[in-house]
Amino acid sequence: MSSPHSTTTAAGHTGGPTDAPAADGLLATPRNVVATALALIVAQLAFRAWALSGSWYRFDDANFMSKLMSDGLSADLLFHGFAGHLMPGAFALTAYNFGLDPYAWAYPAVELLVLQAIANLGALVFLYSAFGKRRGILPPLALFLFSSISLPAFLSWGPGITQLPFLAAIFWGSWAHLNYLRTRRFRWALLTILITLAAIAFGEKAMLLFWPYAVLALGWFATGDILTRLRTILGRYLPGVLLYGFVSIGSVIAYLTLGAGSSKASGSSDANGFALVAQRFLLESWAPGAVGGPLRWKWIEGNSA
Repeated sequence: MSSPHSTTTAAGHTGGPTDAPAADGLLATPRNVVATALALIVAQLAFRAWALSGSWYRFDDANFMSKLMSDGLSADLLFHGFAGHLMPGAFALTAYNFGLDPYAWAYPAVELLVLQAIANLGALVFLYSAFGKRRGILPPLALFLFSSISLPAFLSWGPGITQLPFLAAIFWGSWAHLNYLRTRRFRWALLTILITLAAIAFGEKAMLLFWPYAVLALGWFATGDILTRLRTILGRYLPGVLLYGFVSIGSVIAYLTLGAGSSKASGSSDANGFALVAQRFLLESWAPGAVGGPLRWKWIEGNSA
């Protein structure tokens, strides 16, 4: 794949890798590449729809339901979080579904599928924008579409409604950010932040979006050692750096002030609590999910079946 940078033709027009044909054979034209990508997306959505049809509310979802049924959609729930998570968007959408029918799985199932479709299209748009309509974008797209790592959360409402907006924002936010880096037009930085804040509203984990934004800027739009790259980015994109810095720091402060205290592990310090979360995320969730696990199941006392 080529660089996400755009190129300038002899005529002075800005273009990208899209201008060259993809390859000989079935994927010889950009049109065929896009058609193949869309076929992959449709196939993935069909499989996900089939998987959702046999799913229903699970353990974390019961926490959502219990909290809303007992307390309603309160300001405390929206702005102080629950169980250590700050996710006003997720609770607002759940409350809307409850207003229609608290036990109907069809509404959350359709919403999860729509969010997955938005994430899929975002992946295609970002890859196309970065590398052009060439067959090289198909392997990473297929890896995202058919990897097992996002499937378990997708099949459950509580994890799905916090993870899928994050996944969608990774691609749509990076696409807007890429356009900002290429054009230096501040409106693209504003769009990036709006997409990011929308994802953060569904779960504080979306604050990690600022990491790929930084990697994209430092890795592809600057050269030299790390200090030289930092100086380059600050010089070229100072308004965006200030905006991103203000929003990212503000989001962290808001979460630590409002949401982090909504769950206190009994008998453990904050440091131990964060260490336990990191251990479970890396060793018990992410690592097994990345390879299609878990490879061994065990019963956890006190949890629902």
